[in-house]
Amino acid sequence: MYFLLLLPALTRRLVILTEADMYDRCMQEVSEGRVPSEIRFALVELPPDLQEALSKAQKAASDEVTPR
Repeated sequence: MYFLLLLPALTRRLVILTEADMYDRCMQEVSEGRVPSEIRFALVELPPDLQEALSKAQKAASDEVTPR
């Protein structure tokens, strides 16, 4: 997953996440030594309007794959 972040031409290797559960998962991977030390993770909060749009899109995607 992180292989593109290891390109030698990169000066910074940063993954910005907007969901706390994914950030926690990535930090767990870091603490267990599964992520190269050059890669950093940041958690940012989306503005309310973008968060609402994301939640709607996630629900639509979930509904789409949920068996009926």
